[in-house]
Amino acid sequence: MADHYPLIVSSGSIQELPVGDNLNLAGAGVTNIVSIATTTLTVADADVTPVTGITTYYVTTSGNDSTGDGSQARPWATPHRAMDYLSTRRIHVTEGFTRVTVSVGVGTYNFGLNQTAGGSGYIDGTYAVSGGSGSGAFVAISTSGSGTGAVTRVKLIDPGLGYAASDTLGIDTTAGSGYSAGIFHVGAKEGQILGSLNVTHTDGDQILIVGAATSDTKPGRRGNHFYNQVGVGVGSDPTGTGPNHTWSAVYDSSSPAGAYPNPMADGKGNTDASNVYNRSILETYYQSKLYFQGCDGIITRGTNPAKINKFAIFGQKADGSRVTADDLSTSGISNSALVGVSTADGLSAPVGQIRGGNFDLGDDISIHGFTYGIYMIGGLGKGAFTTITNTGSVGLIANRNCYVTIVEPTILNNVSHSCYSYAGTYYTYGGSLSNNGNIGALNYYGGFAFLGNNRADTVGFAKSTIIANNDIGVLAQNNSNIRVDGRYSQELFIYGNDDAQIVARKGGVVDRQGDNITVEAAHGNATLANPALNTSGNGGAMIVTQSSPAF
Repeated sequence: MADHYPLIVSSGSIQELPVGDNLNLAGAGVTNIVSIATTTLTVADADVTPVTGITTYYVTTSGNDSTGDGSQARPWATPHRAMDYLSTRRIHVTEGFTRVTVSVGVGTYNFGLNQTAGGSGYIDGTYAVSGGSGSGAFVAISTSGSGTGAVTRVKLIDPGLGYAASDTLGIDTTAGSGYSAGIFHVGAKEGQILGSLNVTHTDGDQILIVGAATSDTKPGRRGNHFYNQVGVGVGSDPTGTGPNHTWSAVYDSSSPAGAYPNPMADGKGNTDASNVYNRSILETYYQSKLYFQGCDGIITRGTNPAKINKFAIFGQKADGSRVTADDLSTSGISNSALVGVSTADGLSAPVGQIRGGNFDLGDDISIHGFTYGIYMIGGLGKGAFTTITNTGSVGLIANRNCYVTIVEPTILNNVSHSCYSYAGTYYTYGGSLSNNGNIGALNYYGGFAFLGNNRADTVGFAKSTIIANNDIGVLAQNNSNIRVDGRYSQELFIYGNDDAQIVARKGGVVDRQGDNITVEAAHGNATLANPALNTSGNGGAMIVTQSSPAF
């Protein structure tokens, strides 16, 4: 089959369509096309040319979202620009094969905007611009439509010398009613502040968004524990070997001294001490850091999200302060809309409305400082060696028919709970679910949770899972089921929870399996099991054992 050029009539003669001319089919269509061979395909001003080869796009702190093209020589400034570029392009489908990599370089990337105004959290007005590559510029800042005080729009009203609306600008509001610290990314559409990163794509399973190589020992592993990772009782000596000091078996003396003050201070809840320490070791380990100010972090809306890996994801309130209580201005990895968040729908969406979205966290993601770490309503989620620390509410929420599996989660120092499910399912293997203001692992209304392990070196003790120093360790309620697994030479420790170690209520069942489970009060006179083992109580609830219990 030969290739032919279309024929036209020009100057009274029939000629081939000249190179560079366009064929105008206004008011007409084209049918029965078998294939189109082209290097660039544009539809409605959008470039829809598919990605057909193994491709890497680059993002660096010195890149430019307006003039860059994603190459190593001309990188973009944000992963948002990479996902925007890919949003109109199909990726040649090869199931299970990563074809596109978005490489995010070393540095700190700020999204959203840090702001205050007379104590209200809002700033509207005109402010001078500092930083960037120009001078003498002014921007109009608006929070219109935001319920949290987050900046929704920045319009460059006076470009001064050398600025463009798409530049990365340091916005200095000290002359006005508020302030902004740091360099924030300003988008091209009238300069709106870039906030949450949406990783949804039709061919998302072929996209990897990855940060720079990490350094030192991963937080949570032996030699670099999070703050009070083994759940030492506040005021106690971490090295103590007295009666009911189970933590002495898993205490890691090779961790930096700041991880285990003696006596243990502020080791429970989202305290100033734990927040500062945990954030510090994350900032040291990760070389690519994403900060989200007054907005969600990563957003997924579909069944095929891009995989993300090797990032520390930090959240702060819109005024730059950390989240210390249930404040819905921020969330972490999320596929469900929270207050002030533009995703599929809100927490009170009508029954039957589509809420689902999946996530894939790779094997090295840490989330710190959000209201919720991971919030799921429907959908599937997976991750490995995931850490969630110092949230203003709950570390992992897996609600309404979702299914989440995280290998070696370390979920610590949350205001309320480590893990929570309302009619959903989550599997956690290993790590520590400790130091929370309320409960380590909680399930409601037909939900299911599996608490087990598959890996050594989690907390300084072979193949251990720790649920310690909460108010309650494990709670199954309202016909939910939690399996506490100590089989296959796995060690699971539940100790030092102030009120009770294992509780079942209102038809809930805790299925305790295996001999390698240690349950101890560790301090005080907390209940070990409520109701008593293999006895119905608390409204038809039971804690069932399938071998001789270790308590």
